[in-house]
Amino acid sequence: MLFLEIKTISTETADKAYLTEEGFKALDCTESELFTIKAGCNEVKVNLYRLNQSTNSIVGPRVQLYLPKITYKYLNLPESLALSALVDRPKKTIKIGPFLGYLITRNKRLRIPPFTTQRPMLQLFSKIAREYGVISFAFAPQDIDWPNRKINGYIATPLPDGNVLWRKDTFPFPDVVYNRVLNRSSERKDLINETVKNLQKVPGLHHFNPRFLNKWETHIILSRNPGMVEYLPQTALLRNFSDITEFLNKYGKVYIKPINGSLGANIIKLEKVPTGFQFQYRRKRKNQSGIWPDRLALQTELTKLLGRRLYVVQQGLDLLTYQGRVFDVRVLLQKNGSGRWTTAATVARVASENSIFPNIAAGGTAIPIEKVWESFTFGDWKTSEIRQKLLDLGSNVHKTLEEELGNFAELGLDVGISKTGHVWLIEVNSKPSRKVFPKNQPHLKVQSIINIIDYARYLSGFSNPQNNTGDYYESNLYTD
Repeated sequence: MLFLEIKTISTETADKAYLTEEGFKALDCTESELFTIKAGCNEVKVNLYRLNQSTNSIVGPRVQLYLPKITYKYLNLPESLALSALVDRPKKTIKIGPFLGYLITRNKRLRIPPFTTQRPMLQLFSKIAREYGVISFAFAPQDIDWPNRKINGYIATPLPDGNVLWRKDTFPFPDVVYNRVLNRSSERKDLINETVKNLQKVPGLHHFNPRFLNKWETHIILSRNPGMVEYLPQTALLRNFSDITEFLNKYGKVYIKPINGSLGANIIKLEKVPTGFQFQYRRKRKNQSGIWPDRLALQTELTKLLGRRLYVVQQGLDLLTYQGRVFDVRVLLQKNGSGRWTTAATVARVASENSIFPNIAAGGTAIPIEKVWESFTFGDWKTSEIRQKLLDLGSNVHKTLEEELGNFAELGLDVGISKTGHVWLIEVNSKPSRKVFPKNQPHLKVQSIINIIDYARYLSGFSNPQNNTGDYYESNLYTD
């Protein structure tokens, strides 16, 4: 694998590029040989010529490619960055990059680029991307210049004092777009929908995790797989009040969930008790609970709470608790630098006292799964039958969803474990949060970002597949 350092040269001839003598030897090419130079999804054909070294100063590595400034402009390359390129000699291609774009939405209330609450997280992504030789930048739909195939995005630039400056620059359409639109209301806007559809039409551009998952759609897709049925709680689209009473009569307790909800918002738990119907839900960051005495009160109050949203009604489950608190297991599935799925992390999310919501955004706490598992005296987590079931479940989930919905690079599975040891798939998230990692396991968060960067390099053609065996395996991320 041969890399070239990219330099500019003052000439107005756009169809020529220049190599040092060492470059010609390394590429084993001939004078005026035709090559294609690619940057992201943009490309130009040039003839390669020897650089007149007597009139040009050579600095740094001597295997260098010199491009005219007009070619830089045509490819929409950022002139302020140090660039390198990967050579594919058989295909006569020189590929500059790789370029990774983070698709975001712009927050009008913020005055500091890149105008998003994700700024700290994107800075960490950008830092790791730089360490892995990836040019990454953030952009919103308004930053795309479709006719000229360029993006006026923002790149995180480290400063000597340790701070980070987000600087505006010009970039080609990237090799890979990582969809970081993090709320459903933004995703539903016409501008975002149109942008995502148009990006997916760009030849050579890879776009992963393009949208949020709909709970009902996800259930229907997964239930078509015979290997998934045992993991899925009984679920139905809520059409009328009788659906709720039918589930309550059959299971004793049920969950009512918005099909497009996130972070535990607007979920209602109902349970039949001798004095009526016990309820629990969360509104405006506060947990609400009580008892509705009869079916009339149940129907009246639910009508007020549910409004016009679409919901599913789901079988209530008798799950294990940790120190008397509700918990679930978050399994983070990600693709790696080989394009293979891995289990990047498995952690427990424990609800706060008297809460039914283990979500971190609802006050839950992330705890190492090994610690929770030890509390049940079930033995070693790594060798447990439940862990193997989670691996099998993850394999089934990602294969089934990708067959129906397209390319994903990461999925978050929320799993419950019953008191009899049965594994239940509660929910699948296509935009999993990185706030889920335990504070004493920061390496899991870092590795989850490295996996995304590695996968972007893989899609861009800048990394070789590793010699992994099997279609599915778990990363060894439990050692410090």
